[in-house]
Amino acid sequence: MRFSDLRAKISISSSSFASIIASNQIYVDKTSYIYDLCVDNNFKFLSRPRRFGKSTIVATLEELFSHGVKPYDGHDSYFKGLDIENLWKDPKTYKVIHLDFSLLNQNNLKDQKLFDEEFNQLLAKKATLVGFSYDFSLKASENLKNILQIASINEIVILIDEYDFPLSSSIDNKEMFDYIANELKAIYGAIKSFAGKLRFVFVTGITRYKDAAFFTLGNTIKDISQEPEFAQIVGLTRDEIKKYYKEHLLYSISENYGIPKSKIKASIREEFLDKLEEYYDGYSFDYDCSQKVFSTWSILEFFSNPKAKFSNYWYSSAGTPTILVKNINDIKYDAINLLEKKEIFVNEDDFDNPTSFEDMKAPVLLYQTGYLTFAEPKNEDGYFLKFPNREVRSSIQKLIYRQVFKDHEKSFEIKNSKLDVLLAPSDIVDYFNKILNLVDYEYYPITSEAAVVNCIYIFLKGEDKLNVIINNHSAKGRCDLQIDSKTRRLALEFKFANKESDEDSLLEQAKQQIIEKRYGQSADAKGEIMSIALVFSKEKRQITKFAQI
Repeated sequence: MRFSDLRAKISISSSSFASIIASNQIYVDKTSYIYDLCVDNNFKFLSRPRRFGKSTIVATLEELFSHGVKPYDGHDSYFKGLDIENLWKDPKTYKVIHLDFSLLNQNNLKDQKLFDEEFNQLLAKKATLVGFSYDFSLKASENLKNILQIASINEIVILIDEYDFPLSSSIDNKEMFDYIANELKAIYGAIKSFAGKLRFVFVTGITRYKDAAFFTLGNTIKDISQEPEFAQIVGLTRDEIKKYYKEHLLYSISENYGIPKSKIKASIREEFLDKLEEYYDGYSFDYDCSQKVFSTWSILEFFSNPKAKFSNYWYSSAGTPTILVKNINDIKYDAINLLEKKEIFVNEDDFDNPTSFEDMKAPVLLYQTGYLTFAEPKNEDGYFLKFPNREVRSSIQKLIYRQVFKDHEKSFEIKNSKLDVLLAPSDIVDYFNKILNLVDYEYYPITSEAAVVNCIYIFLKGEDKLNVIINNHSAKGRCDLQIDSKTRRLALEFKFANKESDEDSLLEQAKQQIIEKRYGQSADAKGEIMSIALVFSKEKRQITKFAQI
């Protein structure tokens, strides 16, 4: 099969279930989960990061409730051959109101009147399609209340995709945020008041705003986001990749290893899947931490690349939601610290019950946006979180890097000069000072030893030829920064001088620490070990004193 044929089988631009099936593209059968989701009348909420397949689940539900699993309009059922075809016994069809809030124009989320108009248009389009009249002189929430009031028992299904998009888009405008939150509360209030008219309600989103959304409905809606039963309802499992993308997998292995597809053994396939896991797998969404999934977007992008390159697809196309970009300044310190930790603990109340965005801890936001995942099963006190894979770790590095070092042209020039080829300590210090001079002080003021080390660490961390470790622990102490190349180890101890008069004494302290703690002197060192003591001057905003030990 030609690569163009393989790529045509992948649906990236469309999340429409009917379109995927009609176009004979690959549909990973999640319908057994969908059956479990909606076989009862309970209302459900699912939180997942962007680009994991939430919208496809919503579109599948729309088709299921609108038409059932039988053939209609002269064509086969779109569910033919899928798990749910034999599971679904409901003979009825329903009036489905499917609202995708991500379709709202961000420019209209800055003005109350424009927001009301567009929200009305969104609801009116869906409501009139299923036979309800609409009054544009009323707000959307009032129209929904009127629609539900005249509906029959169990007549309507409401599907809301990306409920939090208008909130996240207006997070930096408190007046609009509160206005939108109140309108959404009214929407969900109408749902609660007329729950008997609704066969099923399903809501998706990225974040959870307890004081600004449907969580005010109390027990009316069930949050299934961490339920093991639905841990793999979106995302791709290793077995699903092997089953549905068999030909894509063989093509990618052939491109990477130069092996004809006919000669690829099972052991080579499993080895390649291990590498895919390292880059794109590792997301665990259930509180038991028992099941993992790959990033749907990253895998589809990987299989759509004719060279089958292990690139960072998450950061470049999908993984930087508006809310994280707008609030990266608030999470930068936590994110930088996370880069050198295997996991971080968040207590149960902070994780499960952020009452507002202002109360949301940085690790919780990073989890909700897909940058962290569960590291181990939930314990009685809370959750341990970690980066899921290599791609996401790289993404958070890039996100912080672009904020700390705003002058990307000069940054590129410095990177091109390559630290690993500099031999003299004076040249190395000069290289570090060039890095520190690039720092955007408004975004990241250098006011401590840790800030100096963090800036150099973030700058160097993306270098493939360097292994950069911050606060490296050894038997006798902790080196501020260790940089390993193929031929040399740099062991660096930094001090921060608030006053020029302190610089000489601080340099002596740094030198003594290196000597006493034997920084860098471990068995895994390759080639030369160069230990350097350095002092950063707050007044001069550069490293002013240094000495090789």
